Amino acid sequence: MSAKLTWLPDYLHSLGWDLQQASAAAGGGAVANGVVLLAHGLLARRAVLRGTGGKLPVGAGAGLLLASAGAVTVFATSGALWVKVPMMFGPMALALVMITVAQTSIARITPPSQRGVVLGALVEVFALDGVVSPLVLGWIVDSAANPAVGYRDGWLVTAALLLVTGLLAALFMRPEKDARRLGVRAAGVPVSH
Repeated sequence: MSAKLTWLPDYLHSLGWDLQQASAAAGGGAVANGVVLLAHGLLARRAVLRGTGGKLPVGAGAGLLLASAGAVTVFATSGALWVKVPMMFGPMALALVMITVAQTSIARITPPSQRGVVLGALVEVFALDGVVSPLVLGWIVDSAANPAVGYRDGWLVTAALLLVTGLLAALFMRPEKDARRLGVRAAGVPVSH
């Protein structure tokens, strides 16, 4: 998200958009991010209230959404703007679901006495990413033969990270199982053995 917000206007400008159009598209992408987060939260709450959590293990669905954001590959390699724009508002926005899922999962497996510190550490990791990600993408762009190649390579690195981490989350993120193993009840109260 931070690389997208930082570099997307310049990237679109390098493709021929004027800065106002490019900035509007980046702003629209941010709105899409918000819509995805709200929709995911509402759908997850509805599933919990109905008791219809789905057939996938808890954590796997969010991991698959994150992996689907690996479609940034299409964004990176397509020369057609009519392909790039839907990518900004669709698959690229899906990656943000992991932010709320990660916070919920961490809260689920952490005893109440430690929850604030652990959630604070998670927010620190997200904040650090907000600094490092734009720097890395900028370094990739600056190191390339030209900005077009640099942006393509930077978005491909992003796509690879989203795909790999999404698959890892889909395969291994099981907060309910981890909570049982750690002896933490749903309300955060340690389970008696």
